[in-house]
This record gives sequence, structure tokens and C-alpha cells, in this order.
Amino acid sequence: MTPVIFINCEEVDYIGKIMDGEKKYETRHFNTLGGLVGRRVLFAESGNGKPKIRCSAVLKNAEKIDALWEWAMLRSETCVPVDSIHDWNYNRPGKWIYEVTDVHPCELPWKEGKRHGIVWMEYEEE
Repeated sequence: MTPVIFINCEEVDYIGKIMDGEKKYETRHFNTLGGLVGRRVLFAESGNGKPKIRCSAVLKNAEKIDALWEWAMLRSETCVPVDSIHDWNYNRPGKWIYEVTDVHPCELPWKEGKRHGIVWMEYEEE
């Protein structure tokens, strides 16, 4: 089974930015993708109707950012807009970043798999 990571693209086309090489890090408030580091994953666009798988990539180097100044230095490589829902949370400081490498566009038919919360699921290819 291939992991599918859901990326909310309602405000920003994060997956488009990943495919263009502009977004080098995927981010989360918790280490929800740590078990996927070193694996090829599929990225599915969510937030705009039914999820759509748009590309695959390898996740590398999970790292926790604990200081706001470090987050500010990486902002351009995360493509996260200031004051968006994906920005630094002052009530729950800290962000996890995952380096995104070896990106390949792809389109696969959507089908539900084994869900792991709202963050990712397992996709079984036929």
C-alpha cells in the first residue's frame, strides 16, 4: 500500500508549488508524518471537493522547529502565508517540517483506503 498525504489546497495550491519545486518542505503542527520519512508517498489535494492525487514524492528528514525565528527563515521554502491556518500557532508553538524530494506528477483514480485520521491514508493500487 502507498501512503497518501492529504494537503489542504483551499487557500494555496501547495501541491502545484511542490511540483514546481517552489515548496521544498511539507509542514504539520505535530509529527504526524514521521513514520513516512524515507518512503515514496502520494500527495492528494484536499479542500476543494473530492480529493485528487496529483503527484508522488519521497519524504526526508523530519525536523521539529521550536523557534519562531527558525520558522521565519524557512517560510519561503514552505510557501505558508503569514497568518494562514498553516502558519505558526502561538497557542501551540512548534512546527514539524518534512523535506520533499524526487517529485513526480501523477494522476491516479480516487478510491478510499485505510484512513489514518485526516492527515493520511493507505492507497492500494490494483
